[in-house]
Amino acid sequence: MWCATTAKWLHCGYHEIQQPPERYRIIDQSSLLSLTHHHSQFELQQHHFEWIAEELKKDKAKFRDARWTQGLAVGPREYVETVKNELGGNAIGRECIELEEGCELREERG
Repeated sequence: MWCATTAKWLHCGYHEIQQPPERYRIIDQSSLLSLTHHHSQFELQQHHFEWIAEELKKDKAKFRDARWTQGLAVGPREYVETVKNELGGNAIGRECIELEEGCELREERG
């Protein structure tokens, strides 16, 4: 079950959800299932595939959204702050930017 466009996204959560690795996972699958109210990994994969396919049909999906490709972390402030704290010294020079919906952690642009 692959969408040709998303299959090209080598470094993103798409592959991790659709084909979770046995080791070195980035996404906490059990938390994701709980947060999205899915009862199984298979159910989540089906819905995820459909959500992505639907978004790619929209005109706006043809254009890259910089916050997802340039941001280090995007989401609720608590999540972004946690990522920033976990980066430790690597977070120096990075700032949390308020968005309409949540925040983004990115390098400071001067």
